[in-house]
Amino acid sequence: MIAISAAPILVGVGAAPAATTDALLDDTTRPYFLWWTDTTVGQLKEHLASSDPEERAYWMGALLREANTRDVWLSGRCGPGCWSSPHPSGHRCARNAG
Repeated sequence: MIAISAAPILVGVGAAPAATTDALLDDTTRPYFLWWTDTTVGQLKEHLASSDPEERAYWMGALLREANTRDVWLSGRCGPGCWSSPHPSGHRCARNAG
């Protein structure tokens, strides 16, 4: 007989996966996934923190569409590697879903 646990399975809890490159932790770096623009990591953070929901949605969409999954999750970290707060699966992406 197979026992089935009623406990929830938590996926993705714990440390964020390592970035594909430590350069993404530097605000002056031009991220590979923003290949069509001269935007730096620091500017991306500013776009993602904008009070304009359309601006946030555009840049979050670019991040989610173009970046390696490991690099998308840099946003779940606190400190210089954060793209946004709390993280891409949070409320700031709600505009992209519609």
